[in-house]
Amino acid sequence: MVSEMEFKIDSNLLKSALIEVSRAISNHPTIHVLSGVLIKTTMNELSLIGMNSERIVKKVIPSINASLEILREGSMVIPAKSFLELVKKLPDRLYIKQTQHKINIISNDIYTSISEIPSENYPQLPEMPKTPISSLQSNLLKSLIIQTCFAASEHETNHVINGVQWIFTENRIQCTATNSHRLATVNAASSSQNSRSIIIPKKNLLEYLHLIGNDSHNIQVFLTEHYVLLESKDILFFSRLISGSFPDISKMIPSHFSTEIVLNRKRFLEGMERANLLSTKERHHKVKFMTLGTTLVELTSMSSEIGEIIEKQEIDQLIGEEIEITFDCNFMKDALKAIDEEQVRLGFNGSLKPIVIQPLVDHSYTQIISPVRTSARIL
Repeated sequence: MVSEMEFKIDSNLLKSALIEVSRAISNHPTIHVLSGVLIKTTMNELSLIGMNSERIVKKVIPSINASLEILREGSMVIPAKSFLELVKKLPDRLYIKQTQHKINIISNDIYTSISEIPSENYPQLPEMPKTPISSLQSNLLKSLIIQTCFAASEHETNHVINGVQWIFTENRIQCTATNSHRLATVNAASSSQNSRSIIIPKKNLLEYLHLIGNDSHNIQVFLTEHYVLLESKDILFFSRLISGSFPDISKMIPSHFSTEIVLNRKRFLEGMERANLLSTKERHHKVKFMTLGTTLVELTSMSSEIGEIIEKQEIDQLIGEEIEITFDCNFMKDALKAIDEEQVRLGFNGSLKPIVIQPLVDHSYTQIISPVRTSARIL
């Protein structure tokens, strides 16, 4: 006889858990059972699982949590959307009991029931190794994702650049993303002891950002041929990997420049925001960047329908030749937003070569954007 689960839980705790696992539940699942959330109780924990063909989220709430009381072990699959919307409307503490292929929910004087989804075809979680390849602090991992994901492609037929490459080497991790017109790469310390390269879909990493939280905690990284698992104390996030060869970026970043400019990041970003008011009307969101001697640069954007904006800004330093170059305003805005430092360094090798963007102090983070010309690419 199948055990019928029974537990009591605060509605806010259950709602939060359902929202988290719902990030892996598709509105149009490939099989009906994946429209549901798998809920399982043991005497040690309550777990919820949501999944689609690309990612899986498992939320674990230990029984020592004061907001949870487990009365009986069991498991069932419940329609995720209906269950979440119901829990959002229920107050206070919930009493939940599984009976005759239904889940009954009682809250004060409110009684509701939802029919379960037959769970025979609910997929098993991927088998993962017992030893992680690396561990990272949550705040570091969040930064690595934010600093790279924006540069990845979204609709390329070359599917490998729809993801972010993670390269593990001894005590290091390098994360890289590109859409062939721009690139972002960052190096950081990690606890990895083995070498491995993987490509994680951009959309999965962006979903994971919502699950990391703001508190600092350790995240272990487990790998198989087809999956990466990011495991913290209460969230297990499985992402399917992208197969294929990521572009070799080792020779893309020049070590010498004919022109180097140091300027204030915030002031330059504000200039890009103003330039974007007109550049959005034009193909490639073009902005012309031109030095005026050693102390000023001029930013020009124009729209044939509206007009033009010309802005002069002071720079902190110019080394080498003067430069005139046109680039995509949106690419530059994204690059500047991903940098935390007050000053940035721009490196140029003429008007036809890519622009290298780095924080002035931290050279572990590098970005490249192509100048705007006929379908310019960095790859």
